[in-house]
Parts: sequence; structure tokens; C-alpha cells
Amino acid sequence: MLIVINHHYIRESYKKKPTGIFGVTPQTFEKQLDSLSKIGDFINPDNLLDQEEKISEKNSLSFLITFDDGLKEQIIFACPILIKKGIPAAFFINPTNQIEKKLSCIHQQHIIRDRINNSALERHFKKYFGKVSLTENEKLSARKKYIYDKENVANLKYFLNFIISHDECSNVINEIFNEIIGDGNDNNSSRLYFSIEDIKYLSKIFFIGSHSYNHIPLGLLNGKQIKDEIKNSIEAIENFTGEKPISFSYPFGDKRSIGVKAIDEISKQNIKWGLSMERAINTNLKNPLSISRFSYSDLFVGNTLKYSKHQILSSLPQRAWFN
Repeated sequence: MLIVINHHYIRESYKKKPTGIFGVTPQTFEKQLDSLSKIGDFINPDNLLDQEEKISEKNSLSFLITFDDGLKEQIIFACPILIKKGIPAAFFINPTNQIEKKLSCIHQQHIIRDRINNSALERHFKKYFGKVSLTENEKLSARKKYIYDKENVANLKYFLNFIISHDECSNVINEIFNEIIGDGNDNNSSRLYFSIEDIKYLSKIFFIGSHSYNHIPLGLLNGKQIKDEIKNSIEAIENFTGEKPISFSYPFGDKRSIGVKAIDEISKQNIKWGLSMERAINTNLKNPLSISRFSYSDLFVGNTLKYSKHQILSSLPQRAWFN
């Protein structure tokens, strides 16, 4: 069976309050890898689709380590650990961060939340939207999407990322960001993300895939927008590395953010496998354009794995989306 485990932030310490940025420390990351190595092995993304027979074995576990968003701290803190242990990994990037030197809207939100609490952020949003309100169905979707957040935080995140348009969200968040943090997108982007040289280096020792061009939930876009997001990202990565990427990590990763149109489009663009954020194990590689994936926080409490090997094999849900 295949378990894909995703990460974003990895840094030496995190602020306690406000908490806009969550992740692992290098020490925790290394201990988590050690725990996984005791119950399974690590699979190489370079030849993932050639390992169907191994992944279909009912009593064995294979792990694939992934990182989304192309954050500079991943190359600083995660890569040395992975190299030391000889563990392969896949990194998925949004080329707009390198080409246009701008922060993705989602990371502006994280940085803002790391400066002010949710109540203060809601007060800022009242200037633009009045009171932020969701239907009961939308609130339910927010709770399913943001399972580790308090209800009011989950509701506001859902409103920003799924209710209003990406352009509207970006415009408002950019104004709030400049008010609270200050202007300087170029400076912030160069500190937060991989440089093109970083990507070239990583492509020689790890695996580079696409995370779309602008980190937008593709399922909310029209056909042309979806095609542009995918095609532009593939072309940019090929320009960076000299190789066309064969894998894709869907931004936000939930079923609504993916959609059948996006799956169809990455297939047309000759992407061979794609990753969702369906919290489930993969018992085979049928329909490889929607491989399921856990966040590290779904499987670990700090350094400690939540489940035994037996529990993982027998109790965790199996992939069901887009089958």
C-alpha cells in the first residue's frame, strides 16, 4: 500500500500566538522519518508508476514524502535530512513565485495570520465585505476542509479561498497585507520561495512537479483558466530544469478544488500522476491522476506516529475520489 505524506513549512521554531503558520521542526521531521522507516520503505517518485506490484501488496507499506509550495526553508532544513538518510522526495512549485516574484495569496494570508488574530482579521474584512457569513452547507464544507482550525477560523479561510473569486481575494488580501506587513513583494518572495537556481539544484537530486502556476483552486475556474494554469506551470518548470514535469499536486487538494476538468486537462498535458489531499491510503495505482495524500499532521502527534502498522493497514480509509 502507498501512503503519501505532505509537508509545507519546516523551520526551527514557530510563534505560539497568533498562529498563522504551522509546520514541523527539522528535529521532528527527522524523527518522523525514522518512525516511518521502521514500518515501511520510501518509494522513489521518479519511477512511481512502475511500482504497481509493490504498492498492491496488502501487508506492506510504502511511503512517498512530498512538499508543496516551493518554500525556501524546505531546501534549507528538509533537504539535508533527506540526503543524509537517502530518502527520495517530491517538491511541487508555483512558478509565479519565481517569474513574477510575488507572494501567493495563500501565503500572504498565512503571514497576516501570524501577525494578527482571527478577530482582528475579521475586522479588516468588514471594511470590504461587511459581516462574513456562510450557509450551513458551506460551514460543513469549511469544517471538513480545515479540520484542525477553530470554527470561526475555518469559516473565514473557506470564505476567502472558495466563496469569493481568486482575483477578489488577492486584491483584498494584498491591501490588508500592505497595511499590516508593508509593501515589498519582491523582497518577501525571494526570502520565502525557492530561487530558480534552487529549483535547478533540486531537480538533479530530487523530483520537481507542478503545483499550478498561481496556486488557485482549479475546480473553481473555467476551462481556459484551468488550461492556462497547468500549461504555464509546465512550460515554466521545463524552462527552469530542462525537463518537462510529469506530476501535479492540485492546489488546496480537496475534491471541489480539483474537479474532473482539471484531471482531464493534466492528462492532455501529458502529466502521468497527480496528488489530491484526500486523507486516504492507496491500495493500487489505478487512476494515477488522483492519488490520495495525507498531511503529516493526520498521521503524527509531534514525533509520535498515531497508528501502528496494523492499524494503518486495517483501519485507515482507502482512496475513493474520482475512481
